[in-house]
Amino acid sequence: MIQLASCYHWLIGSRPKVSWDKVVWNDWVIPKHQFMGWILAHEAFKTKTKLIRYGVDIDASCWLCGQASEDLDHLFFGCVYSLRVVQHLQQKTGLVLPVGNCLNWCLQDTGTSMQRGVKAGLILGATYQVWQQRNKCRHEGVLLRPQQAAANIVKDMKMRVHGKDWRQLNRLEIDWLIEVGLM
Repeated sequence: MIQLASCYHWLIGSRPKVSWDKVVWNDWVIPKHQFMGWILAHEAFKTKTKLIRYGVDIDASCWLCGQASEDLDHLFFGCVYSLRVVQHLQQKTGLVLPVGNCLNWCLQDTGTSMQRGVKAGLILGATYQVWQQRNKCRHEGVLLRPQQAAANIVKDMKMRVHGKDWRQLNRLEIDWLIEVGLM
């Protein structure tokens, strides 16, 4: 009798282990933000520079700031708008969050698995908000202020926290969630 697992592995073949899976696919990250994390890990965002490489004739300047070419590194890690979103997010929570390679940062961060998960949720929430604002700016000519985008991230994360079974958290984790304003 053939086992199901061996059939599955035969069908999909072997796949290399990735380092970002525990960051993106953790229980504290909202599913739509998980999808953005997966896209970020695969560098699959259709930024202007990527579209130009595909042969699309467009201006390469960033939709959000207009100060540089819109590529992945600029949009999420160098754009004035995205930097301000993260800055406001840090002010609202009191946490130190990265503006560089956020997936690697989450892997190296200290704290409990819940704390790392919440931080990953906030960072991937920022990725989601920046991409959403970029698309709204592009299609509707509307752009939220960075502090409002940060407030949206915190609101989403609060909803995620309140949807959890608190009996699985210890008192220190609950105190930490209160301290960072998510409870």
